[in-house]
Amino acid sequence: MVIQGKPVERDGQVFDYKMMLSETVRQLGATLVLDDHLAYLVSDRLAVRKRFLLDVIADLTRDGDMDGQTALAIVEAIRSRYPRAFVEHTLLLLKR
Repeated sequence: MVIQGKPVERDGQVFDYKMMLSETVRQLGATLVLDDHLAYLVSDRLAVRKRFLLDVIADLTRDGDMDGQTALAIVEAIRSRYPRAFVEHTLLLLKR
């Protein structure tokens, strides 16, 4: 599920889908995988278990559940969503 954008106003109510998703995940006891800094902060304030997508990719590769070449291709494809240091650190982890 991908949720982007700003809160939406409908019938006089404001719906913040990032906050709603975070609350649903918290209630389910699941881990939310994010690639959005604001969503990470909202989830943190709501005490939701969360992980950045780059960290999940690195862990899947380390554990042998994702091929290294696939992981590198994914990181390159989503590079523009993250600060350079985040991407470079992930690439170093993948090349170990």
